Amino acid sequence: EKHIIIARAALIALAVYIIQHTLLPSGTFKETMRDTDLEIMFVPVYLQAHFLLKTIFCGIYVIFYQYNIVRVIILTAINIALLGLNNSMKPCSVSWVNHLRDAF
Repeated sequence: EKHIIIARAALIALAVYIIQHTLLPSGTFKETMRDTDLEIMFVPVYLQAHFLLKTIFCGIYVIFYQYNIVRVIILTAINIALLGLNNSMKPCSVSWVNHLRDAF
């Protein structure tokens, strides 16, 4: 019972965070950067998609907590989608950060 209450509260908090992040993106546009060697910034569209997938990841983890096979398959697919998102968008203006995000 307590697990379900805590999980619902966490998902509501994540939903509020995602809505706030979409309306007021905290990322900065990499096109407006001055020095690409010193600043590590991500494109806001990437941040929105990344955190939306992470929110879905959390929801799937909680909903399918008792069903390990289903949960592992869906979460693996979401992680592959996150990797593909990073590979396709190259969100960081510092190229070596994109390579590290792909590796780890």
